[in-house]
Amino acid sequence: MSLCDGEELRLSLAVEQWEAGLAAAREELARRADRRRVRVWLSGALCRPCVLPALQGLRNRAEMLKVAQALAGERTGLAGRCRVWLERGANPAVPMAAAVSGALLERLTDEALGRRLASITPWWAEALNTCLRGPHAPQAIAVRDSDALTVLAGPAEDFGFAATYFLAHGREAAAAAFARAMLSADLPAGPRSIWSLGSAPVGQPVSCALGVLVETWT
Repeated sequence: MSLCDGEELRLSLAVEQWEAGLAAAREELARRADRRRVRVWLSGALCRPCVLPALQGLRNRAEMLKVAQALAGERTGLAGRCRVWLERGANPAVPMAAAVSGALLERLTDEALGRRLASITPWWAEALNTCLRGPHAPQAIAVRDSDALTVLAGPAEDFGFAATYFLAHGREAAAAAFARAMLSADLPAGPRSIWSLGSAPVGQPVSCALGVLVETWT
């Protein structure tokens, strides 16, 4: 768990369970006199991508969301009840959903951190949206955080492949997982974008030990 104030890393702890990281963040935030809101970033292991199948007859995002909720557990491997929302994708015909444990979200409240929450977002979604704002979206995005490598890929800016690889080690394990993902996605040679928490854009968290990222902002 890391607590960042803009680019400044205020706290970084290695914790075995995200609940311990949440408690540490609350304790650190309680020492600060300001009452700024808090933005929470979730690691790829906690919040996982789910690509929805191309289904005919879906009329709006509400219907897409119902499909995502029905498929999220099976497609992401998350146990128990999931909470799901739709993320932006390169191709609107291939919706991208984010799924997280319902029990986790129930614990991530204003009261749990002692501050108002501005947002709760997976780190891989920040990478995806940043890449899509550029003039040429890559055909594969790999996002390495504290405990997982999330890979989004597809030809012609069509992210129809999504996978989460749980990493017990560092850069070498991530590189091997990314190579496996590229074989599974069966992509031709083309641009890739590889993100890690150490290459965060200005104003984003710059480090993470495990699980939940918390960043204060105005």
